[in-house]
Amino acid sequence: MGMFDYVKCDLPELGLQGQTFQSNDTQEFCQMMIFSISAEGRLIKHDYETELTPEAELEYKDSPKDSILRLFGMIKKKDGSDRFVDQNYDGDLHFGTTTVDYRATFRDGTCIEICKVMQTSEAFREWRSIWKRDHNET
Repeated sequence: MGMFDYVKCDLPELGLQGQTFQSNDTQEFCQMMIFSISAEGRLIKHDYETELTPEAELEYKDSPKDSILRLFGMIKKKDGSDRFVDQNYDGDLHFGTTTVDYRATFRDGTCIEICKVMQTSEAFREWRSIWKRDHNET
């Protein structure tokens, strides 16, 4: 799949909690960020700030100054900078694994439907709805 972002789905009706999926559909251009579909159906980005790793903490600090190895681990997550940002996403978000694919449809920032790809024959795949938001749930 190449570069991707992570997606977790916390909608209790689907039983997917605790599973992590991959997606190329986020607006982050596949920076290996973590997103979750909250129990309320909102797409949330798990964001944080970064900072340069102090020289003494670099994994390859003893490598020559011009070595590419010194780049590994040069940026780290800043302690205490975690924040959860509602993306107010509108549109389709595809996510899955090597064996299963899902499509979450968002309208006005809220997930209204999740479909799963069903392999109905060797050559034919179709999307089937496995969850729809009740109109009274908004």
